[in-house]
Amino acid sequence: MNYNDVEREKTVDVPFKLPEANERDETPVERILRRRIIIGFILALLLTSLMGFLSWRSTRLAAQEADLVAHTHAVMGTLEVTVEHAIELETSARGFALTGQQLLLKHYQAARATVGQDFDTLRSLTADNASQQRRLEMLAPQIDAALGFADHLVAARRNARTAPGADEIKQSEKVVDAMRDTIHQMQAEEMHLLDERSKKTHAARQLTNLVTIAGTLVGTVFLLLAGFAINREIGVSAGARAQVIALNAELEQRVEQRTAAVKSEIAARIKAEEQLRSSEERLKGIIGSAMDTIITVDDQQRIALFNAAAEKMFRCSASDAVGQSIERFIPQRFRSHHAGHIRRFGETGVTSRGMGELGALWAVRADGEEFQIEASISQVDAAGKKLFTVILRDVTDRIQAEQMLKQSLAASEQVLKELADQKFALDQHAIVAVTDVQGTITYVNDKFCAISQYSKDELIGQNHRILNSGHHPKEFFHEMYRTIANGKVWHAEIKNRAKDGSYYWVDTTIVPTLSTEGKPRQYVAIRADITERKRAEEALHESQERFRLLLDGVKDYAIYMLDPQGSVISWNAGAARIKGYAAEEILGKKLPKVDGIEVLKQLKNDPRTKTIPVVIMTSSKEERDLVNGYNLGANSYIQKPVDFDQFRNTVKQVGLYWLVINQAPVGNVVPANGEMKP
Repeated sequence: MNYNDVEREKTVDVPFKLPEANERDETPVERILRRRIIIGFILALLLTSLMGFLSWRSTRLAAQEADLVAHTHAVMGTLEVTVEHAIELETSARGFALTGQQLLLKHYQAARATVGQDFDTLRSLTADNASQQRRLEMLAPQIDAALGFADHLVAARRNARTAPGADEIKQSEKVVDAMRDTIHQMQAEEMHLLDERSKKTHAARQLTNLVTIAGTLVGTVFLLLAGFAINREIGVSAGARAQVIALNAELEQRVEQRTAAVKSEIAARIKAEEQLRSSEERLKGIIGSAMDTIITVDDQQRIALFNAAAEKMFRCSASDAVGQSIERFIPQRFRSHHAGHIRRFGETGVTSRGMGELGALWAVRADGEEFQIEASISQVDAAGKKLFTVILRDVTDRIQAEQMLKQSLAASEQVLKELADQKFALDQHAIVAVTDVQGTITYVNDKFCAISQYSKDELIGQNHRILNSGHHPKEFFHEMYRTIANGKVWHAEIKNRAKDGSYYWVDTTIVPTLSTEGKPRQYVAIRADITERKRAEEALHESQERFRLLLDGVKDYAIYMLDPQGSVISWNAGAARIKGYAAEEILGKKLPKVDGIEVLKQLKNDPRTKTIPVVIMTSSKEERDLVNGYNLGANSYIQKPVDFDQFRNTVKQVGLYWLVINQAPVGNVVPANGEMKP
């Protein structure tokens, strides 16, 4: 502060009053001089106050500008980290759902734990911005949707062991794209705010400088005019000298007051600088705790910032890295390309470039190990120098996971094709239907429609009761539902009714498909048309019944059947009368000292029974037994199957032939007395 400034302040604050004698003797020139001096000091004081205010305002704006710049960069960095964590969350969840690999599950769990922290950090950093808070309200359900969908994919893989379909993968990508769009809008808002604040600060500084220069010039002019007037009139009035002496005394007091004001301004400036340092410390804390690697380099490519994540990634301490060239961590073969890229990036004027826009890059650790990374870069001007901030992420595991995911997708497609081929083959061979747990038909194939004479539209959504013939009792179907509801396979033969009222038989197998909890979620019924077989069995049964009635009605002939071991398996009333054994006494037992060959001899030697057809059913494979049987008059020789079902079917077919198909002679029956009667 110079003497003229003090003098102007003194003129304003101190009442200007000369002794009454001087006031009475004051000439018009002295009154004009005094008025001009008062006006000059008032203007000088106003200009000094204005310049002091503008200086304080400029300092405050500088501090605010630094806080806003740091705050904006922190918000943008957190937004980029949030996007990457969301992408990693979706990619890991989708990869685990498709492959089931535990490594992807760990990545998913780690990413899921950090997404919520990123969102809370964003909410804290943008608490003073209502627009960004509204966008966060939009982002919150999107993040919840992404987490929910990822949890759904992981839970589906863990519980059902099933891979997601193409529609679920597309939906997952849409959810992440919506998050990315919202975050990009927030980034654009931060950049817009930064531009506006910078412009306002710049304009305020220009105005301050302009007013300061103009005030200085005007004050100088007034001081010159006042000095000229004082020098011109100082010899005219002795009273003016006395006034100056009085003013000098008070000037000391004003100097002390002004000195105190200057000290106050200095204290305010120191406080602003402390606030700036505090803001810088907060920014350092955020950068130091960031999970991604953050490196800042100057325009000479020397490292100025190397956070804790960078130390871990590159296996190098910050003290060893700061001040070194960033090329230390770039493989030799890429250094020339890196220098050209940074130069072009600085010349374009673009302030930032998002993560992954350059694709996967290569870096090298302090121990020489190379690995792949993704990077986002931004630049700012600070004190006329450019600073480049790079956020890096190690993507080695992710790239390996993506390769494994591609292989898994190819394998899944092959499995799906094989399943489709198997379904096609099954549809071509069998009658197939699928129902839900309530018994509602959800799928039928063409063979089902052909045999039931219903179209698919008529069957889908209906219950199998539409085909109920009424042949089976309710307990039959109750047992079926109890079996499949317990997750067991059920098999039986069912008589159904077609659309035209005709009946058909199907050999039915119902297989439940179970959920991860072990409960049925649907039932697959596989059927085979056995209508013709059932008709043949019914005809055979009727023939057997007629044969049984015929045998029971013959009283004059002994008709009985023996198994290969000679045990009686059939014994009519004539045999009971002639042989003297009741049926209950002889069935299952052997005739005394009689085997099958002996019975054959007796039958063929007796005129009364020689025409009865005799079928030998034996387990013997000996040629001599075959020849001996036919030589003794056997009508057929059959090797007995070992399997009971095959044996049963063989007996049915033999009975069908001899009792239904074979034409027996009519008449010439030999009675018990040996006389032939027509």
